[in-house]
Amino acid sequence: MKKMKKIMALAIAMVMVLSMSISVFAEGEKTITAPNNGHTYEIFQIFTGTVSEGKLVNLKYGTNAVGTLNADVTQADITKLNAITDAGTTVAQDQADIAAMAKFVNLNSSPVATIKDGQTYAAPVGYYLIRDKAGTVPTNEQYTLYLMSVVNEDITITPKTSTTTSEKKLDDVNDSDGTSQTLQDSADYDIGDAVPYHLKATIAENISAYKKYHLTFQDTLEAGSFSAISDLTIKVDGIDISTGTFTGFTVTKTVTTAPTVNGFDITLTFNPSGEGVTLLPASLAGKNVTIDFTATLGEGAKIGQEGNVNTFVLKYSNNPNSTDDSEEGTTPEDTVIVFTYELDVNKTDAAGEPLNGATFALYKKYATVPSGKTAATSPITYGNDKSYTIPSGTNYVLVGTISGTDKSLFEFKGIDDGEYLLVETVTPTGYNAIAPQTFSVTAEHTATADINKTTKKDANRSYVLTSVSGAKTGDSTITLSQHTKDSKITGVDTTIVNESGAVLPSTGGIGTTIFYIIGAILVIGAGVVLVTRRRMSAN
Repeated sequence: MKKMKKIMALAIAMVMVLSMSISVFAEGEKTITAPNNGHTYEIFQIFTGTVSEGKLVNLKYGTNAVGTLNADVTQADITKLNAITDAGTTVAQDQADIAAMAKFVNLNSSPVATIKDGQTYAAPVGYYLIRDKAGTVPTNEQYTLYLMSVVNEDITITPKTSTTTSEKKLDDVNDSDGTSQTLQDSADYDIGDAVPYHLKATIAENISAYKKYHLTFQDTLEAGSFSAISDLTIKVDGIDISTGTFTGFTVTKTVTTAPTVNGFDITLTFNPSGEGVTLLPASLAGKNVTIDFTATLGEGAKIGQEGNVNTFVLKYSNNPNSTDDSEEGTTPEDTVIVFTYELDVNKTDAAGEPLNGATFALYKKYATVPSGKTAATSPITYGNDKSYTIPSGTNYVLVGTISGTDKSLFEFKGIDDGEYLLVETVTPTGYNAIAPQTFSVTAEHTATADINKTTKKDANRSYVLTSVSGAKTGDSTITLSQHTKDSKITGVDTTIVNESGAVLPSTGGIGTTIFYIIGAILVIGAGVVLVTRRRMSAN
């Protein structure tokens, strides 16, 4: 019985000790938990203390404090702490509070803990500064604004951050009917056309936390596909930076790589402006920064399904805690693609055999003749000496002329979708002329090609162009089909057949003899009639 009493007493004592330890842990330590967002957080201990009536009292300098570890906080420092508003209703107020609190912490010291993705730290009650660990923030995200937290209860880190976004688009124009589709990821153009591109960056919502902020536009045009860049315009919130003025900030442009046939690298730096202003204005939050330009599709452009790829990435300031803007993130690569096609004309005789000696001219129909191009005048000569009258109000512009003295295949490379006129300006000797043929070219390509962000590096990027077709228009008899080469679509092809002319007799045959015989018969007949009439008159 005595033995049992001892066991019971020991058990009760253990329960009391356990309950006391739990109570001490609950009062003396609280849990800081990292969110599951891929960020790694460093925790710096500034002060420790105890909670009394909702306040932190008996403050002592913590592990990372600017002060003697575990020593009582001086009255001077407590006065400074009481002056901190901790309102936190705006980013600017947050920054002011952080700047005041940062004076008490040595951020060059080792943090008391480093946690990420759901990990926890048992923190003694006190003041803490929490920040992203340098070099661990995902490349397309921003650093968390420093978090100053009074830990007197369990907390989960709630990042005060935002993000900068970007996109690249281009416009697609049908020259023949004048219609256009804007802000797409794919388009088709003629070689020599100026392709309109649009780059856009959207400024982070927490821009007012930044003392300095930059955006670097890195645009890359596929090598060999383009011949010129022009008409480059930069705007902030729709205002041209070369002519406009801004309130609360200034913008400076730095060109690292000048616009060339391979792209450009342009940095815009935003600085606060105004007396006593140290942070960028909240009015900039969410504003768009755009770069519009044209790139001329060059003679080296890839024909058909492979396309001509352009890529764009944006680098941007991503650490609002920095005194400068040296740290940066990078948005995901954005890709657009331009297609151009080929018309193949096969020349044959009635038996389907290749036929040399023709010359073809290809004209494109324009709703409005663009600057730098000239509309053909009517009539157009074809078949050596025949004339084709251009319909009233129709604008045809010469694409090119190909002579077939020694060829039967005519390849018109670098054409767009639209309406065309094919003219056989010279007909092979001994064959009948072919009337001019009108037809249209239509292409189907994915308008949102960025569903494959790695288009530039993807050997299968040709999926974006799904078909190219041709169809006769007006009274034409031409037949067109989709053309492929090495299993990739290149454009359309057609066969133009020349029929032989009427066959004249050769020397040594009946030749003109038949005409002499018929003439003689007619002369003899006329003489007989004349003699007969005279005899009848004599009687």
